[in-house]
Amino acid sequence: MGRGLRFILGLCLLITPVLTGCWDRMELNEISIITSVALDKTDDELLLSVTVLQPRNLHRGGDQSMSGGTSSPVEQFQSRGKTIFDAFKELNYQLPRQPYWGQVHAVVFNTAITGEEFFQTLDFFARYPEARRTTDLFLTAEKAAGIIWSPRQIETLKTKELHGMANQQHFWNRGAKVTLQDLFHFEPPMAEVYLPRVYLVEHAAGTVAGTSPTTPKKIATLSGLGVLKQGQFVGWLTETETFGVLWLLNKVRHGPITVDTGQGPAALRLLYARTKIRVVDGPNGPTMLVKIRGIMDLVEAQGAFGQATTKDVARLQELAGETVRQTITQGLGKVQSYQTDILGFGREIYRYDPTLWAALAPNWPQVFSTLPVDIQVDLELRRTGLISRTITPENPETKP
Repeated sequence: MGRGLRFILGLCLLITPVLTGCWDRMELNEISIITSVALDKTDDELLLSVTVLQPRNLHRGGDQSMSGGTSSPVEQFQSRGKTIFDAFKELNYQLPRQPYWGQVHAVVFNTAITGEEFFQTLDFFARYPEARRTTDLFLTAEKAAGIIWSPRQIETLKTKELHGMANQQHFWNRGAKVTLQDLFHFEPPMAEVYLPRVYLVEHAAGTVAGTSPTTPKKIATLSGLGVLKQGQFVGWLTETETFGVLWLLNKVRHGPITVDTGQGPAALRLLYARTKIRVVDGPNGPTMLVKIRGIMDLVEAQGAFGQATTKDVARLQELAGETVRQTITQGLGKVQSYQTDILGFGREIYRYDPTLWAALAPNWPQVFSTLPVDIQVDLELRRTGLISRTITPENPETKP
């Protein structure tokens, strides 16, 4: 064995006792696991509300405990401060254990939060090493604490429900999924952004088998988007307007399209969609050209349109394209009325001609509000299902 190798082996033996263990270990029985965060404004201070995991109650899932009370899987805490860090310190005084932020999956902002407070919060979560960049962000006009403390429906934890609803709303184009990491991709960074809207709705009273009728309760639901400019709330987008904006953001991949054929409704399903935006020179300045291409299949049709003839297919494609065009126009009009470029049109103009953008940038909000947009939609109906005609009592295909 060479002298150098013996030296290395001896050195490894000497340092092995020093390397045992983890210098920054965190035992589960020594930390308070925070699962969701809500930020409200009270007087001149931030109100920080959190839910803290109670592992001993997870297996009960909120069922009745042996003592007759309800065992919630989380506990609720609140603190306040001038800054998010002040509220964070106050929260430390209340908790019996060191708070752990690595399992926060949802942060809900109240619309009363100012732009400075909004960016302070984002800065805190972006810098703090335990925080996840994949944390979902939400916006509400109600008390944000009431959102994360609202009753659960299916999941054991409310934060998992909010995370799941954000995924579903994004899939069906009723809203968007926005994480902390996503905000860093807005141009200019986080100046004009959007967040999914969450609010409480009255849930009708029901009856659970073997129990007395349940009382009505309010549950959290998602629909639409909230628009922020410089961190300050500007306004809401309805579900239809959100669908139109998602088309312009190239975030529509799947989802339903319903058209009126004049003989009854027809339901189409998107299988593929892509949006491309580029700048073209117009007589009065730049014009945004939006080209949309998509593939659909027919899910349901009424009347003669269910016969899937070549003429019917062409007509359905035309109607679907016009429906999408109107939806986009509606969403675009609302965003332009806010003078808030969450669509990235300014970025496209800069890429096209930096000199042109330099001339438009000082008055960009006003320019954006009247910017002409040419929308071209090309949707192709590929499949019409396993039958060739609409099922009716007179249709021979329906006979045994």
